[in-house]
This record gives sequence, C-alpha cells and structure tokens, in this order.
Amino acid sequence: MNWRDLNAFSKSLFLVMGILAAVYLWRELRPEPSNESVSKLASHMVVPPRESDLHHLAETKNETKLVESLKSPNTAVRDAATSALWKLWQSAAGPEAESRLQAGMGLLAAGHPLAAVDRFSKIIADYPEFAEAHNQRAIAYFTMEDYERSIQDCLKATELNKNHFGAWNGLGRCYLAIRRYDLALGALERALDLQPFSEENKRLIEFCKQRRRNALPQDLNNSA
Repeated sequence: MNWRDLNAFSKSLFLVMGILAAVYLWRELRPEPSNESVSKLASHMVVPPRESDLHHLAETKNETKLVESLKSPNTAVRDAATSALWKLWQSAAGPEAESRLQAGMGLLAAGHPLAAVDRFSKIIADYPEFAEAHNQRAIAYFTMEDYERSIQDCLKATELNKNHFGAWNGLGRCYLAIRRYDLALGALERALDLQPFSEENKRLIEFCKQRRRNALPQDLNNSA
C-alpha cells in the first residue's frame, strides 16, 4: 500500500498508532532509577520554607531549635533564626535590662564607645549573668582597641552562653588583633561550628591560618 494512496483519516490513524507505540516502548525500555540515585537527587533539593514556618521560627524562644536552624541550607531559615537569637539574647534579662542595653547600643552606634562602656558596666553590675551585656561591652572595648578587656568580656559571654556565635567571632577577632593566631583559630572555628555557612568566619579562619604559617604582621582589614 502506498502512503500517497491513503486518505487523510487513515494517515491520521497511522500517526496516532505510531505515537502510542513509541510511548509504550519508551516506558518499557527506560531504566528504572536506583534508590541511590533517587536519594542523591533528593539530597540536592531544597524545599523553600513556608511563610508561616518562618514566622513561627522568628517568634520562637527555643534556643536549641534556633541554633540548629543556623545549619539549614536555606538562607531564609538561617536569617530568621539569626534574628530570633539576637532578639532572645538581648531580652534574656528582662524588659528593663533590655531597654538599658538598647540605650547603650545606641551610644555605641553613634560613635561614643566610652559612654557605652559606662552604660554596659552599670547593666552588668545589676545583671552579672546577662551574657549580651558582656558581649556589647566587648564590642565597645574592641572599638576602642582595648583588646585585653574585650577578650575578658568575650570569654565571660561565651561562658554564660556557649551558643553565642557573635561573642565567639569577637573573641577570635581580638586574638587576631594581638596576633595570638592559635587562640584566634580555636574561637573562630567554634563560631563556624555554630554558623557553618558564615563566609566571614571562613575568611577569618583562612586569614588566621595564613598568618600562623607566615608569622608576618598585616592589617586585618586588608586580609580579604
């Protein structure tokens, strides 16, 4: 039978049958994915978080859950957990202490570290277990290049709150500033354990390793 002798209906019927046959053969002959390949594919898929989940995370006071969320491959989850942790830590000693802390932070942001130190010192006298007050005073001392006092406050902050990635990072920066690269590396690696996606901690750790190898003085601000 010649194709040209067929009418339009017959040609259409043959085409449909050919397509169905091709689909059947493809389904029968295609290789089945192995469990290993399926698992590998799933491991590379990041499911975007729902807005309600992010809101719940931002409002939670469960520090353990928030710290675990810092290890999430999803940036939005990590950002929400980071903000929630800072909020939790700053409010840890109650509303009055938090209000006073915010006032001291305002002085520091305005470029008055000495006045901020005085404010934070008074808070610490009233709330000696308030880790964030020690951390903020450490920042003020660091701004004044008083690294020894800053180190003492960072150590106290991390003693009171072992999850305080900010204080661990600050401690590493202080040790770098006085060229104690061995101690700096330990503090920064602890900060990276808590925030494994922190590019800043990775950069500082690499800088620290280079300085340990070379033992050459160099401005930290030019290390990038």
